[in-house]
Amino acid sequence: MTCVGDQVEDIVKALEGGVLEARDLIVMTGGLGPSEDDLTVEALARIAHKEVIYDPRAVALVTASCEAAGIEVTERRKRMARSVEGAEPLENGVGLAPGVKLRVGSTVLVALPGIPKEMMPMFTRFVLPLIARASVKRALALRAHLLMPYYSSFPVLSTLRNLFPEAYIKTHSQPPSHDRAPDQVYGMLVDILVWGTTEGECMARREGVTARLRELVAAAGGRVTIETVRDHVVGLEVVLHVLRRSGVDQLLVEMVQF
Repeated sequence: MTCVGDQVEDIVKALEGGVLEARDLIVMTGGLGPSEDDLTVEALARIAHKEVIYDPRAVALVTASCEAAGIEVTERRKRMARSVEGAEPLENGVGLAPGVKLRVGSTVLVALPGIPKEMMPMFTRFVLPLIARASVKRALALRAHLLMPYYSSFPVLSTLRNLFPEAYIKTHSQPPSHDRAPDQVYGMLVDILVWGTTEGECMARREGVTARLRELVAAAGGRVTIETVRDHVVGLEVVLHVLRRSGVDQLLVEMVQF
């Protein structure tokens, strides 16, 4: 994962390596808004040696989104319809700025808005299918909430990892503070990914992990609640693990502070 700022040269430099090395997919977020420092499209145009254009399809998407929101299509908002010659605009079902999909050589570049509530559904709709088509592996996720003393959770998870070495298990927790005894601190969130060649195989493995986890927690005097979730809902570390295991070569993320 590479983080860059709002400078065309920095974005181009981050992209060039992946394109020259013929990466399969590069995903970018941010820099598609109406401001003068939203420069992702300019960087993509430079990488592709193409011109920046106002794509009529993107103009139509921005116009429809503005009308749905009851706002005027100003010249500044129209900037969000900027694209690159030969690129495909991606519909933003939540916000105003369309995404951009562009092929440069053998590399597919996808630029998505940086606002999470806009980016996440677009990632699911446009990026995950690309990963699925390029990969023979499938993944299913679950989120478990272990309701037991904090330090008692670790032996349970260690046993689970030994029983299911092919599963990816990521904890989200903070150690107990000094003002509370460790045995009085309950609760740990755990994200778990299972893999398979088909969705049915993944579901069977997920059920196996879930059943064994319930048994281990119960034997330790605790209980567990299970929530099945889509991959994009779990933590960033898990998302990156999905991408690596799925054969995606590079993920480029532009971090912008507001």
